[in-house]
Amino acid sequence: MRKVFFFSLLAAGVLAQAVFAHTLIRAETPPSSWGSAAPIRDPSASQVYYGRLDPSRPRIWFRFEGRAGDRISFSVGVPFVERLEGFQPRAAILGPGLPPPDLDFDVPPETGATVFVPRGEPRVFHEEFTGTTSWIVLDEEFTLPRAGTWYLVAYPVDRTAAQDKMWMSIGTREVFGLSDILGFFSIRSFVREFHELK
Repeated sequence: MRKVFFFSLLAAGVLAQAVFAHTLIRAETPPSSWGSAAPIRDPSASQVYYGRLDPSRPRIWFRFEGRAGDRISFSVGVPFVERLEGFQPRAAILGPGLPPPDLDFDVPPETGATVFVPRGEPRVFHEEFTGTTSWIVLDEEFTLPRAGTWYLVAYPVDRTAAQDKMWMSIGTREVFGLSDILGFFSIRSFVREFHELK
């Protein structure tokens, strides 16, 4: 009986993860500066970080190693919550071989930057399994011109605004381990709470 329950739970978890798509990125220290950027071991694997912002921590940073020609896919979204309507964060990718950065915050030394600005109305996305909805403000692909250490950052234009949360994802390839599957329902609760759903 226990085996049947376990395999039923496992099957439900696998199905749920397939629908949800992203592995949750956890960080002991909020990745709010390039020095505390969340390390991404494989930028092709689909991963997401949910960030709670305040004026002292207004950004989300990722760091990864890349090769020339690698295609990096990433998205930036905002929970579908009334007070966040119109909140459209920007993003930048930083690394070797790009133009000098024109950003009003500290960036890694000897890196250039390409900035991504939302265009038009954000796309509304509803995730079925968690029952959450987001505005997707950026959905981009970028080809790395050189090998090296790369950074991805999402940030609001007005860091003092009361716009207090956003998420950033990277990668499209679904890769899940047993811990992801067994922890899915706690992740589901976390994601719903982040989107201010009961």
